[in-house]
This record gives sequence, C-alpha cells and structure tokens, in this order.
Amino acid sequence: MLITRVELENIKSYRQVNLDFRRGTTAISGVNGAGKTTIVEAIGFALFDFLLYNQAQFVREGEKYGRIVIHLIGSDDRVYTVERRCGAGAYWFIYDQEADYVLSSEQMCWINCMNSLASTANAL
Repeated sequence: MLITRVELENIKSYRQVNLDFRRGTTAISGVNGAGKTTIVEAIGFALFDFLLYNQAQFVREGEKYGRIVIHLIGSDDRVYTVERRCGAGAYWFIYDQEADYVLSSEQMCWINCMNSLASTANAL
C-alpha cells in the first residue's frame, strides 16, 4: 500500500490541510505541538479504526465534526479513497476508483446484521 495523499478537515489543530506523499521514505518534521503526531493518528484512525482517545477529542475544538481522507494505491495497484468522518454524523467509506464502487459503513452494518441473523438461524 502506498499512501499518496492525506486530507484533514477540523482534526485537532488542523482546520484544513492537504499533504501529498511520494514513493520512498517520508519524514514529518516540525516544532513540538505542530501536529506531526496528528497526521499519523489520522491515518491510523481512518484506515484501521485505531484511536487512543475519544473521537470527540480528535475533532478540532469548537467544531462539530472532523474529516479524514486518505488516497492510496493498494497492493493490487488500484487507486482507493478512504474517507472517515468523526463527531456529528460519523461515517466511513472506501471508494475503488477502477471498479467505481463504494463500500460504506451503512452497508457493512447491514452485512453484519445479516450474518448475525444467519448465524442465529443456523444455531436453531
């Protein structure tokens, strides 16, 4: 997987920022409190649902929601976009550009519910 771009909106100290990445090693530098760790946390949250604290603490102070967009090239060489919103109206989706297909949090909820019903029915 190659992350090519990270977009943050209302995430911690960032009102709006777009960061482009190239192949190879990327170094993120800055003074203490500049937001270096926030970038790594945003990637972890958007892609892996990993956040060390409450989502409300991740949203910029005074804002109702935060949004993270990760553009990446998968191991299959296809271009994907992952978008995750936290706070009010939280959601996530993955967009496969080549297939023009979106998988959303609502669809996964439905799939999980159907799997749970099928498991219950099989147990009876």
